[in-house]
Amino acid sequence: MVIWLLSGLLMAALSIPLIHERVPRNWLYGVRTPKTLRSDENWYRANRYGGVLLARAGATISICSLLLLPFASRLRPDVVGYLGLAITLIPITIATVLILRYVNKL
Repeated sequence: MVIWLLSGLLMAALSIPLIHERVPRNWLYGVRTPKTLRSDENWYRANRYGGVLLARAGATISICSLLLLPFASRLRPDVVGYLGLAITLIPITIATVLILRYVNKL
């Protein structure tokens, strides 16, 4: 659970430069689609929106990990693994779908 807690905090931290429009267009970091890479306006709008959603996803991952931490020692290791996977994939998937929907509307 500690790994998922830290990964959620890292995701939230990495989203801060996107929210504050500190990341120029590039092929490595941010919401990279043909539409966002076409113009600075689309890039910054999509990454500001995406950054907020990724910060929320990271916070959700971290909070859920913290809530499950006291129970992790009582659960079987495979159950802890499945819970960690769900805690991570569900918020990231929701954020990704919402970001892609937003980009399609640009």
